[in-house]
Amino acid sequence: MILGSVQQFIRLVLQATILRPGAVGTVLRGPARGIRYRIFSDYGLAPLLGRWEPSAQRLMEKHISPGCAAYDIGANHGVHTLLMAKLVGRLGHVYAFEPIPEIMARLRENVQLNGFSNVTCVELAVGDWTGSSSFARGTDSSSGRLLRSGSLPGGDLSVGVTTLDEYVLGEG
Repeated sequence: MILGSVQQFIRLVLQATILRPGAVGTVLRGPARGIRYRIFSDYGLAPLLGRWEPSAQRLMEKHISPGCAAYDIGANHGVHTLLMAKLVGRLGHVYAFEPIPEIMARLRENVQLNGFSNVTCVELAVGDWTGSSSFARGTDSSSGRLLRSGSLPGGDLSVGVTTLDEYVLGEG
C-alpha cells in the first residue's frame, strides 16, 4: 500500500517537472528501451516506462525482424512506429499511416528525434476503398473513425483514404 502511494507520488512529481507533456524522454524499459519520445498528455508516462500496450510490443518483438517491412496503420504519435523502426533495422522499412495533420506532425517529430531514416510517414487513412472520407475524431487524439460517405454527420475532417494493397502496389 505504501509502496504504491510512493510510486504514484514520484510519478506525479516527474509529470509535473522533468517529464511534463512536451518534454522529450527516453524509454526506460521494454523492447523500445532507448528510444526517444516526446511526451503527449494523452498517454502520460506509459510509453517511457514500457507500459504502453505491452502485449502488442511483445508481439512486434516476436514477429518483426531486421529487414522486414512493417505497417503501422493509425500510427498516432508513433509509439509503435518507433519500436517497429528499431526492430526492422537499417535494412527494413516502416510505413506509418496517420490521417490527422497535427498528429502526423508529432509522429514525424518523434521519428526525427530518433534519426530513423527507415520510416515513411504517410498522411492517409487506410480503409477498404480509395478516395476521401470524413473522419470523426474521438474523445482524445488516439481515437477516431472513418465515415463511409464524405458528408455523414459527425465528421469534422476530410482525409485521404487508401487500401493497403493500393498503397503497396503504387509504391512498388
